[in-house]
This record gives sequence, structure tokens and C-alpha cells, in this order.
Amino acid sequence: MNYKKVLDNAPNTYFLIKDKNNKVIYPKDKRKLDYIRKLYINYSKENKYSTFDNRNFSIKKGTIEGFHKNYTVLYIKDITDLVSLKSKYEIDPLTTALNRKVILDKIDKYISENKLNFSIVMGDIDDFKKINDTYGHVIGDIVLNKIGNILRGELPDSLVGRYGGEEFIIFMPNTNNSFEKIEKVRELISNIKVNFEDITIDNISISFGIYNITEDIVNEDVKSLRKKYIGNADKALYTSKKIIKIKLQYTKKVSLIDTFFYFIYIFICNLCIIKRYFITFYRYKFFMTFT
Repeated sequence: MNYKKVLDNAPNTYFLIKDKNNKVIYPKDKRKLDYIRKLYINYSKENKYSTFDNRNFSIKKGTIEGFHKNYTVLYIKDITDLVSLKSKYEIDPLTTALNRKVILDKIDKYISENKLNFSIVMGDIDDFKKINDTYGHVIGDIVLNKIGNILRGELPDSLVGRYGGEEFIIFMPNTNNSFEKIEKVRELISNIKVNFEDITIDNISISFGIYNITEDIVNEDVKSLRKKYIGNADKALYTSKKIIKIKLQYTKKVSLIDTFFYFIYIFICNLCIIKRYFITFYRYKFFMTFT
């Protein structure tokens, strides 16, 4: 059997064979060998494939029937089409963020490894239903797309997912400066302008709730922990929404007493955020509000 001919003609597959002394048995062609070495150098343990020359390759060790058992064989297969297909089903096409199932699975994996110092952030576009009802779903889709691009672009070290409708979920693997990062994103989103035909929208805003995890993860079911963390971030989001609602109500005719208590409430909330009192008292369980 001419193994060289078989290996040379294997579709979308490269082989690297070494003997027990680490001497290359196959391939003998220098250009092919150099190409295989570049593929090996670019191998990502996280993604479990190599990316080179705009192509993706899986790399596995194994044996080939008929070869000496001490020979090391590397199978290198072009999986570009498979990776592309997988990405297609992982990404929400409208926002370019991860879809709900994928990001929740990734959060579960992180929690299962008992890693600390991460944040769960829930974000919700303010009055999005009103945008759809007033300007139509085409405009609403444009808003979702722009916000998704900003979140992904400004938070490259985080995972951004579409949780549902106009709601986003962000997983930040490091709690350092999480407040500042999210506040910067919020400001960028507030400056969005959507121009479509004769329509211009420049009053887009989004509210966020953040839940930081900095203590040891208790021995509890992973999915239960994830639901609890997201639930706490959601409560923070609700508080943020509530403050915005109070502000909107204040623009209407209200009593002097209501006005007084409104300013006291806003003052205390802003002071707690500036002084980080919520972090001090609750350690990793706090809410952040953006006004």
C-alpha cells in the first residue's frame, strides 16, 4: 500500500508523522511541512482549532493502521465550513450578539469552574415598544443592531448576548472597572442617532443592572446559581428603570412634598454610587443605577 499517495490525496486533510525520535517521516515536501508548522503554531486551546490564512483547522493526535505504534500522527483537517455553520447558529443575526442559549451555556461553564470576580449585567432599551409603535419595526431593528454593535465593540473582553426582545445580557469575567465600562457604554448609546428616510431619532437610552460575584461560589447547582445571579442583576435593572420612571413623572405636575422626596431619593442614590456605598455594604451584591 502506497501510504504517501493516500495521505497526499486525503480531502481537506494534512498529516504530520514523526517517529519515536521526533524525526519527521511525512511529509517530506518542505513547503507543505512549513505550512503544517504554521497551522500548529496558531492552534488555540480555547477554540480548539487553528486559524491561519482565513481558514480554520482542527488538530488531533492519533494513529494510522499499518504504522509503527511509536509513530506520532497529527491529523489536521480544514473545518472552515463547519466553524462558519456553528457561528451562524450561535450569533443573533440582528444584534450580532450571542444568542440566549449560547451565552447561558458559557456562563454555566464559567461558574462550574468555580472562578471568581465576574459580573453579570442586564441591559434593557428604554421605551423600546414606543419606538416600534411610533416609527415601525424597521427602525426598531436598526436601534437593536446599533446597540449590539456598540456593546460588542466597547466590551471586547466580555461576552454579550441577546437575552430576549430589547434585553441584553453581558458577562464580564473581571469585575475591575465594571461600573466605568458600563457607564461609558451607556453614554455612547445615549448619543446614537438613527436616520432612516425622513425619520431621525436621537433620544435612545438604555438602563443597566449589575451584579458582581467576588465571594467563593457555594456548592450549589450551576444552573440555580446562574439563575440567582441573573435574577439579582435583573433586580438592579428594575431599580434603574424605577428611577428613570420617577424622573419622567417629575416632569409632570407633582406636589411640593413629592418633589422634595424625589430630590432626596436621587441625591442618596447618586451619592451611594459615587462613594461606592453599595459595594461597601453588600460586598458583591449591589445595584447600580444610571440617571
